[in-house]
Amino acid sequence: MEQMIALSKLRHSDSNVRKSGRTDIPQLAGDIEARGLLQNLCVTALKKPRGHYAVFAGGRRLEALQLLAAEGRIDKDMEVSCKVLEGDDATLSEASLAENFQRVNMTPTDECRAFQHFIGEGCDLDAVAKRFGVTRRFVEGRLRLAGLADPVFEALAEGRITLDMAKAYATTGDQAKQTRVFEQYGNYSYTTPDQVRRAIAGDALKATDPIAQLVGEDAYVAAGGTIERELFSENGDRWSDPEIAQGLAAAIMEAEAKRLGEEQGLAWVRPVASAHIYNATDGLYRVNLPKQPMSEAEEARADAIQTRMEEIGDELDSGELDDEAGSALEAEYDKLEDEWNELQRRPTILPDDLKGQIGTFLTLASDGKMVLETTYFSETPMRDPGDDRGTSGSTGATGKAPPPEKIAPGGKPLSARLSDELAMQRRDILAAALLADPALALDYALFAMIDGNRGYERYGTTMKAARPNDPVIGKDCEPTPARIAIEQARDALDTAWTEAGCGFRRSRACIPI
Repeated sequence: MEQMIALSKLRHSDSNVRKSGRTDIPQLAGDIEARGLLQNLCVTALKKPRGHYAVFAGGRRLEALQLLAAEGRIDKDMEVSCKVLEGDDATLSEASLAENFQRVNMTPTDECRAFQHFIGEGCDLDAVAKRFGVTRRFVEGRLRLAGLADPVFEALAEGRITLDMAKAYATTGDQAKQTRVFEQYGNYSYTTPDQVRRAIAGDALKATDPIAQLVGEDAYVAAGGTIERELFSENGDRWSDPEIAQGLAAAIMEAEAKRLGEEQGLAWVRPVASAHIYNATDGLYRVNLPKQPMSEAEEARADAIQTRMEEIGDELDSGELDDEAGSALEAEYDKLEDEWNELQRRPTILPDDLKGQIGTFLTLASDGKMVLETTYFSETPMRDPGDDRGTSGSTGATGKAPPPEKIAPGGKPLSARLSDELAMQRRDILAAALLADPALALDYALFAMIDGNRGYERYGTTMKAARPNDPVIGKDCEPTPARIAIEQARDALDTAWTEAGCGFRRSRACIPI
């Protein structure tokens, strides 16, 4: 039977089968406050205390009512419509299960239509959000979905596409574009929301793109650019007119490059709207500048560091130290090594007589800031400064001749990019040869480890090998037969041993004892 019961006399029942999913209580409380309780609570009478009832179906509604009472938004003794049932725990749990299992939530398209209805009745976004107990952003998102092209909206209503897929189509308000992309991707089950977003976005810029950060939203909009606000992602809005942003960025970078070139007296400074210059160095020749020599004080400090590191190595090799003393010496050694390495990083010297013949690049960092590169190039071959042989027709730019592997047939130096590409190919051919000859591979591995051990570490193993220092452009090169052979060999390897958490376990897994 149905009965009105004071809220203060209701409590949760252990027979309620819903044990989770109660994170949206504030939202439900807002809905109840706006429209009242639309569904009875199912309760059973408690033996103690008499006159009180346990709620075995409707626990979320009870929590929402209690939240409203705790915040003073309703009376704590407000009468609540309840349906009173009697039975043992098994019967009540079965009723709770049926009540939860048979519930059907509103679909996203139903929510879209409901929000549209109230907006059409004159309600604003905040009023609709309060009426349904949701956030303003949630309402905005559903209204954006309501603006989907008819084929996409119908597919969402019929369950042929997911809500995430619909949100991907809604990243643009252009229904014609939505329809074109839907006709292209909508009939394939393996299509992902990311694919749809990429197709929708095309060449649009994210607000987080370096070019967008350099230009700034105000300048972009003032130049006639449009922005589509992103409601379904935190990755930034989309700029629909990338050519406007790119033109503004080019003007900014060209002006700054001209200013820096004149300020430093360089022959040229070229702007590159990227953090890398590898694709911009074709036809140029890298200029190797001399390093600034150490001062007497720096040389003395370097010698002292080297002497102390050798002393520490001898003490550690003696085996007479306890763990605490050994750890202290290792820490001191590491600190000295860092200081010694820092002393070896000498800044380059840019001679005045070279400035008018060389140039560099102005790049764009990921945060939208312009960065002047410290690597210099020339448009014609030059010898390194310091070489007394000179170059015919040069104006004081002298230096060492390029190594043989950097000279093309006929004596012309290779461009920086071509030199890097050839270096990668030589490395790949060597690796492919080692794959085919285990004995040669072992010999080469031993040589690489021992030859690389020419530092000051004199404790622990004396064998080590560093990772290959490949040019960054290696990832951009076309695949060669050597590279294909290497990749096939790598794919065939058993790499399960690399998943072990520590070096000892990895060694045991790699080389079973």
